[in-house]
Amino acid sequence: MIPYRKRFFLASSRRLRGAIDHLELLIQRRNSELVGQGLLFEVVRWELLLHSIHPEGVQERFNQELEKCDVAVVLIDTGVGQYTKAELEFAVRRCARGLKPRHVLVYFEAKYPASEAAKLRETVIGAGQLAERFKDRVQLENLVSTQLDALMDEYRDELHNLQGADQDESTVFLVRCLYDLLQTYDHELDFLQRNLGVEQPLLAAPTSLVKVARELRFHSLRSHNDVPLVGLIMQRHPHHDVRLQARAMLGSIEKPNVICTSREVMRKYGATIGSIAAQQNARLFRESAAAGETPHEYYRNVRESVREANAVIGIIGDGFGKPIGNASHVEIALLYALALNVRWTLLFTPATLGKTTARRVEAFSAHLKPGTVIPYENPLVLEVKLKDQLLSIMGGTG
Repeated sequence: MIPYRKRFFLASSRRLRGAIDHLELLIQRRNSELVGQGLLFEVVRWELLLHSIHPEGVQERFNQELEKCDVAVVLIDTGVGQYTKAELEFAVRRCARGLKPRHVLVYFEAKYPASEAAKLRETVIGAGQLAERFKDRVQLENLVSTQLDALMDEYRDELHNLQGADQDESTVFLVRCLYDLLQTYDHELDFLQRNLGVEQPLLAAPTSLVKVARELRFHSLRSHNDVPLVGLIMQRHPHHDVRLQARAMLGSIEKPNVICTSREVMRKYGATIGSIAAQQNARLFRESAAAGETPHEYYRNVRESVREANAVIGIIGDGFGKPIGNASHVEIALLYALALNVRWTLLFTPATLGKTTARRVEAFSAHLKPGTVIPYENPLVLEVKLKDQLLSIMGGTG
């Protein structure tokens, strides 16, 4: 079983960097006690994030990491720096809403101005979090160790409640991941309510998160469909190995989603589409025929691939592509999808089409459900819309 991770975000002024180094070692040492219990502590250092590039700036990068952490530890000496103040305010706001980080631990040196310390304590304690003074590194270590003891007990109980005594490994995996996601991302709540019919009062109460996760799991068992849950984990979970495990689980419980493209599209956007297919457990069905393969044989192979599909998604560029016999690769796949009543059939097209291609798209539109012919203006829009559609399909709303 993949360990149940808890992440600590450590932030401080430059002068207290040595104290942060010491706290990191203190937290990591606890793993020797936790390894046999299915728990693992991880540390994220704010100053290491300064070197990463983010399109919306450094502070947004900090906030994204804070959202994934369970505990924020902030050390303050004689004042609060720009980044540290923003991180602290962001963490406290999320705590007040029952989101990660669920614990904020603030420690400030005794020399920190008393008036400022009072304001800081009022803000942090008002959100139900911890703010304490320390005189030296020994006292700081004692204060943090006391909190680590309490957190270890809390996380052991949490893991025990999530696992339960009568659940199989896949149930434990899904419930743990859902619990993690529900504490991390605001908009997951709306997604889960919309796609799985969970009642809003359950989602509104942070104390009921375990109950929510179990409700979702039991709902999926009743409907014999784990795909909404696994698809959400694949898309959103912060840990790569967990996403891989979800992908493996999805492959064992659901027919594949098939993406069909022309050579032109693969030449222009192949890297993007290939990456999305890998992330979403979709099968990329390229426009290619084996040497000596007749159109009839090719059609038969396409038909068999489509027959096993949960969804068939066609993507075209300026045209449908080179004909194989009487139709192009994408057209053949879509025609078989319609004939075989594949659950979802979608067609992505450029926003602007030539007359001939527009007529062929219009012919398909007459047989497809409303909203399943999806225009895209550029590669970025294609990427976003394709991801959204695949997630909706796995959520049962495509």
